[in-house]
Amino acid sequence: MGVRNISGREIKIGGPGCVGTLPEYRNKGIGLTMVKNVTQILKDEGYNYSYIHFTGVAPWYEKLGYKTSIKWNKNGVM
Repeated sequence: MGVRNISGREIKIGGPGCVGTLPEYRNKGIGLTMVKNVTQILKDEGYNYSYIHFTGVAPWYEKLGYKTSIKWNKNGVM
């Protein structure tokens, strides 16, 4: 997602893209491992924030420490 200048400080923001697992391979930790690995790569490369744009499975990402910062629906920010 790039580098942003916020109050004179450069902030590197990245994040995992779409993650999915074929139904027959679900509940084996594969998707969680993929997100865990990319999150570590972002840390190793000096990213300040890892961002997930949209998800219907926020509790799944919370297992890796992600937190919901904004919620919205068709009417806007909730």
